[in-house]
Amino acid sequence: MAFRKLPVEMLENVASYLTDDKDLCRFASICPETYAAVHSNQSGVWRTRFAFKYDSPLGKTAPELKKIYTTRCTILNKQVLFYHGRSSEEQKCLRIIRDLVIDSFSNGRRGASGESVSNNITCLRYFVRRSNLLQSVFGWPSSKYKSNNLLQVIQLLFMHWSLEFSLDCPTYGFPNSQRAVYSHPNELPMFGDYKLDVNIELLLHIANFFKYHLTSEEEATLFYPFKDLAADQKPRTWKSRIGQGLSEIGSTWKGSYAYLHDANLVENIRSAVPGSGIFTDSIDYQDGFQTLKLDFNQANCKAWPRDFEKHLDALPSALLSTFVEGHAYKRPRRGRDYLLFTGTGIDAEPFRCSGVLHGLPKQEYIPGWQRITMMKYFDLPTPPSSSVYATALNPIRPGWVAYGLDGMGGSSIDMSGNNYWAYEGVVLPGGMMMLGRWWSPLDNQSERLSIGPFIFWNVPEQDMLES
Repeated sequence: MAFRKLPVEMLENVASYLTDDKDLCRFASICPETYAAVHSNQSGVWRTRFAFKYDSPLGKTAPELKKIYTTRCTILNKQVLFYHGRSSEEQKCLRIIRDLVIDSFSNGRRGASGESVSNNITCLRYFVRRSNLLQSVFGWPSSKYKSNNLLQVIQLLFMHWSLEFSLDCPTYGFPNSQRAVYSHPNELPMFGDYKLDVNIELLLHIANFFKYHLTSEEEATLFYPFKDLAADQKPRTWKSRIGQGLSEIGSTWKGSYAYLHDANLVENIRSAVPGSGIFTDSIDYQDGFQTLKLDFNQANCKAWPRDFEKHLDALPSALLSTFVEGHAYKRPRRGRDYLLFTGTGIDAEPFRCSGVLHGLPKQEYIPGWQRITMMKYFDLPTPPSSSVYATALNPIRPGWVAYGLDGMGGSSIDMSGNNYWAYEGVVLPGGMMMLGRWWSPLDNQSERLSIGPFIFWNVPEQDMLES
């Protein structure tokens, strides 16, 4: 046969032009020479084919890539129906999706305009559009089985796609999500013991809550302001490979928060039968979205007041830092284990904030989770009238207590006015969205009635300045 006379390099070149997988298999079955050109350990056919469709994971041999490629194509091309993520077919598919997330942007490829591009992201977006993965968020009647945690992690990571109007993704279970976002932190804490585990279901309820307000025209709260935003001012996919541990996030953000205007409503929603009805949320949408600009220049962050730490418990523990960063058990250090930041923004009127960012352990083997805490205020912190406090003031940031790189100021801040709002949330892997809770530090902690959810998403700096 003629193929037997051709050099193996030419046969590999011929195989590379066969874009259909079935055609490649037929070509390989022609004779031993074509089979070897496609399937031998030395062949570059599968490596080239893999890189054409996916981002190549590092350190994989050609046979390993072939196995991964065929498994992915087989599972992803099936019409897997997602319920609670507990069937064997669902779990196989979820593990593949998880690997695509972890390996995204691993090739370091650049587009025509210099931006990073990822075949995995293209593949994931195509899968989302043709599956019920996002339509199944709280979409099934309650059962005795809790949804698979990996399913909820992936649904949370893909929330930005559920906000695309072209996807026409309905919102289910809003009454339950509404109840969850106003729940007492003791009932639904955001983190497990030592902050090693993230309450993914709570974050998914917060995401589902805001999805309803952002995409429901009937609700008419955030729908029109969100619809009028330019594409690059809406939530977007992560833009680079997801790494583990502490990582500085973008500086400019848009977002919103919600609250119930009457404390009695908070008590009512907590005591109501789950899913029994919808309460009216208060969202200050007339002024558009809240803006936030963060400054991670550590030279400008000389203080973290003890009063803020008392309410936020913001600094990571030695145990948590050990789990996240992988170093020996030692005292957390600024710059290595956490970052301080300051910020400014507009929420009907200008505000300032100061906070802490630190890494979190992997969730379902996916890296890149971070905890963010901040104290938001509308007036500069007021020091008590004492000469002791005055000597400790930071000359760079008036009103802040000066301290070393690893310590906190010992003086107190007068927080008696209704000008302080505590925020605690999670920055999702990729650093493009954060979700969490706000509350009043002056609120009775046993009741915690002044509380609600918040959302921020990263936007290009110039776009925010022009909006």
